[in-house]
Amino acid sequence: GSLLINTINNDIRASVTDSTVTTGGSVTIDARDTSVIVSIAGGVAVSLGDAPAAGASVSYNLISNTIESYIDNAAVVTQGAATDIVVAATSTATLVAIALGIAVAGGNFALGGSLTVNSIANTIRSYIRNSVEVRSVRDIRVLAADRATLVAIAGGVGVSMGQTAVGAAIAYNY
Repeated sequence: GSLLINTINNDIRASVTDSTVTTGGSVTIDARDTSVIVSIAGGVAVSLGDAPAAGASVSYNLISNTIESYIDNAAVVTQGAATDIVVAATSTATLVAIALGIAVAGGNFALGGSLTVNSIANTIRSYIRNSVEVRSVRDIRVLAADRATLVAIAGGVGVSMGQTAVGAAIAYNY
């Protein structure tokens, strides 16, 4: 059998804080999360004699990041003809989990199973606060986006040439 535990927990911040920024060009404050977990768990058991066989795999995967982009207690002014202010926080986290349990018994018992629990639980914030002057010739954009991808494949196979065989799989994503 196998047990896999994978976690990513980061704080990703981009900010203009307690300062004054005046520029002839655009201002972009951008925090990005591109976390990736690829988890492959497997368990194999084979018994062609009298003994039972059990193969199992368990996988737990978590991406839990804080992604923030902000202007706080600052003045930000763009003065050019085609200038913008962009405050953006985005996540394109990817989690792929594959779990497979296989058992083959030549007699009375075989059990193959897998369990995979997967979560992308990011906190994504983008804001402007406590700032007396934030001014642009064109646009001021404040964006927060979560474009996470979560793929889970779980399988359980039990083969018995006798009386008992069990195959089970559970994939839980939250």
